[in-house]
Amino acid sequence: YISMLTFLVLVMVISTVLGTGDVGTARISQTAAFVVCTSVFGLSWKWFFRPRPALRECPPGTLFKSGFQKLSSTFSHIWSNWYTLRFFLLSVMLSEAATMALSTISTTYMTHVLEMGAGEIGKAFLCVFVAGIPGSKLGGMVGIAL
Repeated sequence: YISMLTFLVLVMVISTVLGTGDVGTARISQTAAFVVCTSVFGLSWKWFFRPRPALRECPPGTLFKSGFQKLSSTFSHIWSNWYTLRFFLLSVMLSEAATMALSTISTTYMTHVLEMGAGEIGKAFLCVFVAGIPGSKLGGMVGIAL
C-alpha cells in the first residue's frame, strides 16, 4: 500500500516539475514501473530462487491438461476441507476484482466525462489512497466487532 502511494506521489512530483501533459505523465509512469519491476524481479530471480527438485512427476498427457487437473483437485480439497481459507480466498478474489474495476472505470469516467487531466486524476487517487488508511482501520474494528 505504501509502495503504491509512494509511486503515485513520485510520478506526480516528477510530472509537475517537468511540466508534462497527460502523455508525458503516462510515459514517466510506465518508465518508472518498468525500471522498478525489472530491477526487483531481476534481483529476486538471480538471488532468491534456488534450484530444487520437482515435488512430483508430471502425469502423462499435455502439460496444459495436467495443470488444470491439479488446479481442480486443489480447489476441491480447499473447498471441502478448509472452511476459513475458502472464504478468505473468495474475499480476496472479489475485493481485487472490485478494486480493478473501480480504478479502471473511475479513470475512464474522470478522463472522458469530467475531462480531467493526468495530474488531477493523480490527485484524486492520492485522496482515495490517503482516505483508505483510516477506512482500513475502521473496517478492521468493524470486522472484529462482528
